[in-house]
Amino acid sequence: MRRGDFISWTVVALSASIGFGVAIHQWHRARQFEAAAGELERQREPALNELYRWETRNTAIGQTKGTPSAESDKPFPPALPAGGEEREPKTPPTYAERLQKDPEFQRLHLASNRAELVVTYGALFRKLKFPPEKIDAFMEIAARRDEREMDLQAVVELSRLTSEDPAAKAMEQKNKDVFAQEARALLGEADYAEFEQYEKTIWSREMVAGWAGGATVMLGEPFTPEQGESLVDILANASSLYREGGFVNITEPGYWNLVEARARKILSPAQLQLITTMEPPLPSGARFQSHLTQKIQDAIEAEKARRE
Repeated sequence: MRRGDFISWTVVALSASIGFGVAIHQWHRARQFEAAAGELERQREPALNELYRWETRNTAIGQTKGTPSAESDKPFPPALPAGGEEREPKTPPTYAERLQKDPEFQRLHLASNRAELVVTYGALFRKLKFPPEKIDAFMEIAARRDEREMDLQAVVELSRLTSEDPAAKAMEQKNKDVFAQEARALLGEADYAEFEQYEKTIWSREMVAGWAGGATVMLGEPFTPEQGESLVDILANASSLYREGGFVNITEPGYWNLVEARARKILSPAQLQLITTMEPPLPSGARFQSHLTQKIQDAIEAEKARRE
């Protein structure tokens, strides 16, 4: 085991464990804040209505200088803001809307993407021994790709297109072609081929990083560099689509059974139990999320066929 590989996977495991712990903490805090905000909003409307009712009734009493009439006992309409316009429920902007309209949000989004690129491609940079200036140049190319993707997303939403629309697909393909041309010119054919192969295992690497964090935090038994790389290879080659030159498809029949059988040979019993019961903290989920999504899609298709 090379010292550089040991440091690499140690950094990945440490980063993943920190991210795993922070993600759980932030998730709990977010849920607490959401619950508190929802409760305050539920209490706010009745309070405003009651205040409006009290002020209106008090005015009626002052005008008649007597007891409130039967008319004043009728239910009052909901409280209105100062301008007299009906209050509309405020819906928070979506992520896409903020990307379109909030320059500061756009800047933070792109800065976040740049930081993620270092983690995503760090192992590739070390494998190909890229000098710092070449890493910076590649990061710039990848950042421009992300900026174009952000612009494309805005255009699709503003034009009310779907991701399957021919116009949207054409724009997406053009962005991929521009990135491929720039990356090939920078890396050369040999390194670009390595990059393309590496890209197909990125999701697998993210899953392993999530599990590595869980193994460190929950088990106190982090993956060794050899275990990490072997697990990435197992996740990739368990997919027939990957073996045929495509990306890893974790929804293939028998995929996870094959992963478990092969992982059993390189992991401890506790580590094996962790990767077969823990969902890595990925935006799109992994084993169980994919199963749930597939079940939902199957149910939708079955219902559609029944109606037809």
